[in-house]
Amino acid sequence: MDILVLNQWFFVQLVNFLVILVLLNVVLVKPVRRMLSKRAETMAAQTSEIEGFTSSADSKIKNYQAVLESARGEAVNARQALREEGLAKEKAILEDAGTQASGTLKAAQAQVSKESAAALESLLAGVSGMADKAAAKILGASA
Repeated sequence: MDILVLNQWFFVQLVNFLVILVLLNVVLVKPVRRMLSKRAETMAAQTSEIEGFTSSADSKIKNYQAVLESARGEAVNARQALREEGLAKEKAILEDAGTQASGTLKAAQAQVSKESAAALESLLAGVSGMADKAAAKILGASA
């Protein structure tokens, strides 16, 4: 009992095996390899596009943040300038009001001083006349 018999059927089967191997290579293996290769190329291209988009988005976000930070700084500066301008106007208004109030107060004090002096003169003039009348009444009543 020979396990390997080298007769005509062996060679027929060997040829059949080689033909099937070549046909499977042409029909199945090469198209599958070609599709895998295309897929790998497509994935590589998409990966590079994604990396490009990601880096572009990152740079745009950084630019946006820089512009936003700049705008915030400008807003702070503008607010500070307006605050200082408002404080300066407030100071000027208060100084003007203080000056007017001081002038009004001095005028009122001068007016009160004049009126009190006039009232004192009037009272003093009236006092001597009243004193004379009171003395006359007292002396007249006692006499």
